[in-house]
Amino acid sequence: MTQMYDDALRDLMRSVRGEVSPAGHLGPVSKPDIDRWAETGGMGVEEVFDAIGVGLAKDYDRGILTWGFCDRVANDLFGVLVQTEFSGQCDLFWKFYLAFDCSEMKPTEAESDALAREEIAKFLRSLPTSSQQFKPR
Repeated sequence: MTQMYDDALRDLMRSVRGEVSPAGHLGPVSKPDIDRWAETGGMGVEEVFDAIGVGLAKDYDRGILTWGFCDRVANDLFGVLVQTEFSGQCDLFWKFYLAFDCSEMKPTEAESDALAREEIAKFLRSLPTSSQQFKPR
């Protein structure tokens, strides 16, 4: 487990609970949060998004995180990318995001969860060996 992922997960949980972030704001995570995580992890923004996507996917696959939580933070993190007009590549994050995005169209949360679990399982099986460095929990 990396310190960066631990910090990010803690901050994402605070955000979902409606608590003030370490950056001093309420609401979804924002660019200052991402910058802080990048500094903590000694990573670039793309690496931060990919590490978070992989970490959340693994924790979701293990049943540690719920569909509702992951769907919300996937959308919140996507919002940061849109707001900052980020033009880099976060291929692993996008696979995490898309697993939840496509599952939102199901009529029930149980069906959404089932589809997301299938997509996340495919995503985790497809991870390149270098992605194994992100080992949350």
